[in-house]
Amino acid sequence: MEGHFSLYTGGYPDKVQNYVDVFLKPNNESIFLRQYSLSDPNRNNDNAGPHSWDATMTCRIMTADGLSRAYPTLDFVERFGSLDSRIVDGSGAPVRFTSRADLMQGLEPRLLATVYFPGATLRGVSFDVQRGIYNTFSGGAAQEKANDLTSPNDVQNGPGTNLWLGDINAVVTGRNVIGRAGVSTSGDDLTRTGFYVRKYVDYGKAASACGLYQSGQSYIDMRYAEVLLNRAEAAMELGTADMQADALADVNLLRDRAGAAPATASLTIDTVRNERCKELAFEHQYWWDIRRWRTADQVLNQRNCYGLLPYYVASESKYIFLKQLETFKRTYTFQKLWYYEPLPGGELSKNPNLFPNNPGY
Repeated sequence: MEGHFSLYTGGYPDKVQNYVDVFLKPNNESIFLRQYSLSDPNRNNDNAGPHSWDATMTCRIMTADGLSRAYPTLDFVERFGSLDSRIVDGSGAPVRFTSRADLMQGLEPRLLATVYFPGATLRGVSFDVQRGIYNTFSGGAAQEKANDLTSPNDVQNGPGTNLWLGDINAVVTGRNVIGRAGVSTSGDDLTRTGFYVRKYVDYGKAASACGLYQSGQSYIDMRYAEVLLNRAEAAMELGTADMQADALADVNLLRDRAGAAPATASLTIDTVRNERCKELAFEHQYWWDIRRWRTADQVLNQRNCYGLLPYYVASESKYIFLKQLETFKRTYTFQKLWYYEPLPGGELSKNPNLFPNNPGY
């Protein structure tokens, strides 16, 4: 593939915009594409009909219809580095922010191109994500996280209340208790983690054109970035010094395009795997990777996912961010037998030499 494909750079000095456009503009990075057609809804030709990505990855204030159901977790966001030093000061108290968007300053461009953070904008509308309003806040972030593990997710709002939570219509002293983009526990159509998916979202479309079955951007089934990651992973598994040097070179091609600091010679297989998770996020790879690596039963062992939830502190006119369980507090698991499929009963009855069935079946 050398000489035929390359990482997309687009000529942009803005690495965020460059990475966004990898998934929206024709380029030499795409190897296999599934194309969709707005003009062929009945799929009479080789192209598939239109899809609904733009309507179902963000929220109604930026689209014509559709509801979102997919939200990046804080666990994923912190693959790019812990946010603790940004959101908590030396005493353990939450850092105060004048604007929610201030949190994004200095983050890796690839992360900002993959995930919409609170305060980001799309089609001229802000992701005004907010979990609630504190009248005052004098505690520590760690204690609020502990409370989140043990207390009901919502409190009774009323006289004497310090923390106000509610639905999309709740207002306190003239200010919405939660943002129009969430966070809410009343349904799945607003973020439960504080984040939204940005990858593949077409920022150039008007909101009125972002309805169900009104999107036509191609899905990239394989791109050159994955080839580099495959090569780097294979090189690390071989384990020789020259192979590790090759892996380091491949990873740093991706990190340079991403606007990230170069990886060092202390590269490990876990570093390469993490790079793969960051680069190929929301591209239908992770589920199969953790099965292939035989780590699914570990990383999904009674797993709870976290969000980063903004709150408004009314007495200070500031925002704080708290790490908390995603608002539905779901638990995920993976059984070891799911690494395999059962041998069909009909085939077993034809050939008893196929017994025993796969483990667990």
